[in-house]
Amino acid sequence: MRRLASNLFVKLAVGFWPAASFFMSYLFLTPLNKTMNKKIFLHYLTVSLIGISITAFVGCGKPKWPKTYKSSGTVTLDGTPVERATITFYPLDGQKPANATSDANGAFELTSFNAGDGATPGSFAVAIQKFPAIEIETVPGGVPFDESNNTDEGPAPGSEKDAESELPEKYSDREESGLSATVTADGENVFNFELTSK
Repeated sequence: MRRLASNLFVKLAVGFWPAASFFMSYLFLTPLNKTMNKKIFLHYLTVSLIGISITAFVGCGKPKWPKTYKSSGTVTLDGTPVERATITFYPLDGQKPANATSDANGAFELTSFNAGDGATPGSFAVAIQKFPAIEIETVPGGVPFDESNNTDEGPAPGSEKDAESELPEKYSDREESGLSATVTADGENVFNFELTSK
């Protein structure tokens, strides 16, 4: 909404500039024929106002993104809240995907376009993962230090292996997780995922 208002302001400013310029010229320049100049000014101002109206109408057109609805929930594993879990909603009805990261209480809010804006309505398959926290060694006033870059031999074999989720593997696969959700325009859209280690 803020971006739409900003774009509308710019369009109004651009549309109004010709009229403002002509008005300033009309005030500060001595016309040879006041009656003729006044008619020209009024005509120019009318055309400019029509242009502003058209610009405003176009600027308030169809939203750039689909409508989203606030969606939230929690993630637990054997009853314990899961922190730093990555929750991904994969669309089944052609809508946009959504994702979130859980906090220390296992709570999350979905994001589709802007932070916390929710999800588009429809059905989703859900996958949940949790990866180990990455610790980066740094030197004061310098860049992150990576000992593997200290040689010309490149990374050691196996060092680029993908990190594995700390949650049971099945929850990483949307087709095997058994997790699903449906976002509606008039629902609470609260999804509590109770995972088990068995």
